[in-house]
Amino acid sequence: MDDVSKKIKAMVAIRCITYNHEPYIRDALEGFVMQKTNFSFVAIVHDDASTDGTAAIIREYAEKYPDIIKPIYETENQYSKRDGSLSRIMNAACEATGAKYIAFCEGDDYWTDSLKLQKQVDFLEHNLEYGMCCTKSLRFYVESNKFEDLLVPPTLSLDQLLLSNTLSTPTVILRADLMYDYYDSGILDEIKEQMPIVMGDYPLWLWVAWKSKIYYISSPTVVYRVVSDSASRGNYKKWLKFMCGTYSIQHFFTIKIGKQVSNDIILRSSIVEIAHAIEDNNREKITKIQKKIDNLPYNTLLNYSKVKKLILMKFPKLINYFYKWRYSQENSPSWIYVKFHLIMELFRK
Repeated sequence: MDDVSKKIKAMVAIRCITYNHEPYIRDALEGFVMQKTNFSFVAIVHDDASTDGTAAIIREYAEKYPDIIKPIYETENQYSKRDGSLSRIMNAACEATGAKYIAFCEGDDYWTDSLKLQKQVDFLEHNLEYGMCCTKSLRFYVESNKFEDLLVPPTLSLDQLLLSNTLSTPTVILRADLMYDYYDSGILDEIKEQMPIVMGDYPLWLWVAWKSKIYYISSPTVVYRVVSDSASRGNYKKWLKFMCGTYSIQHFFTIKIGKQVSNDIILRSSIVEIAHAIEDNNREKITKIQKKIDNLPYNTLLNYSKVKKLILMKFPKLINYFYKWRYSQENSPSWIYVKFHLIMELFRK
C-alpha cells in the first residue's frame, strides 16, 4: 500500500484487480503503459494474493514503469472475505492519487487503443453533463481461441440499463466523485441485505445512469476475455445464480428510483427460477412460478417477453434447454448465437 498512499495528482487512476492471471496480466499492463496522453495517469494494480506468477510480472512492470504502475500485493485474498475490503482498499488507493477520473480493467482483459484514455477524457472534459464514457469492445473466447463481435448496441440510458447491461467494464471511464458518492451512499449495503450476490460493476453503472449521462464511442478499444471458470460462469447452476443476481439488481434499482417494477423484469427473473427448479426436479416450485407468470398481462410485456411467457406456460423444459445452450454459447459462441443477440435487440425495440 505504500506505493499508492502518496498524493500523485494524476488525471486518471486505472483500477486493475487481478488474481491468478499469469497468462493474461502482461497484456493488461502493456495496454496501460502504451497509453499516449497529455495528462498524467497511474494504474493501481491490485494482486489479490495470487498463487501463480502474476505478482512477479507486476513487479517487473512496476520497476520498469514506476510512474505508471502502482502495485498492491496482498498476502491474504480479499475477494473471498466478501466484506467489502477489496473495494475499500481500491477506493483508498484511487483517492490517494487525487485522480479526477477512474478507468477500469481487470487483469485478464486488455486495451488495444493507445489513445483510449485521451479520447475519453477529452470528451468528458468538454461535456460536463456526462458522468461516464464507454466504448465498443471485442470478446476473446479462451476455450475456442477466437474473437467475436456480438454487434449488440450499447445500453446507455437508465431505462435501457434496467432491462439489459451490455456495457463492457474494461471500456469504462467515469468521474471519480460519482464513484465515491456511490460507495458512500450506502446503497451497496441495501443491495446486500436483499440478495446473496452483488453483481460486480452493474449496480455502479445503474447509479451513474441515474445521476448523469453515459456516452459511447463506437470504435473498439479493448478486448474482453471470456474465461470459462470466471466468477460469472464455472458451471450451469452457478451461472443461473449469477443471472438471478442480475435481475434482482434490476428489480432493486427500479424500486429505488421510484419506478413501477416492469413485468419484463419479473418474467426474466421467473425464467431463471424455473430453470433452477427444473434442475432440482422441484415440480411444486415450477407450478408456483408458472402461476405467477400467468398473472402477467400480455399487453404490459415487450414483444420478446410475450414469446417467452407463451413458451414458459406451455413448454417450461424448453426454456431450461435454451438456457443451457445460452450458457454454453456465452463461453464459446457460434455465429447462431451472435445472430440471436441481434434478433433479440430488434424485439426489444
